[in-house]
Amino acid sequence: MVMKEYKMKLRVMADVHSSGIWEIAPVSSRERHTMIDYEELGLPQELVDTFSDWIESYWLFLGNDYYVEFEAETDPPTRGGEEIP
Repeated sequence: MVMKEYKMKLRVMADVHSSGIWEIAPVSSRERHTMIDYEELGLPQELVDTFSDWIESYWLFLGNDYYVEFEAETDPPTRGGEEIP
């Protein structure tokens, strides 16, 4: 099975004072992800405002006692770029 190549792999997670969008680092990297600026992705201002509002309201609602990560379902499921049997 051939793994699909993507231009960029992104992770969305609320983190105060961040864009909320992170580029997933390659498996070989020491980093897990790096924050991406909205300008780098060319997002429209309406979407930028929505992300900013979401992060702020999310942070105020849950506070700093929680860590939540959004990870979409994949087909087939993968971990670290490798297919999970």
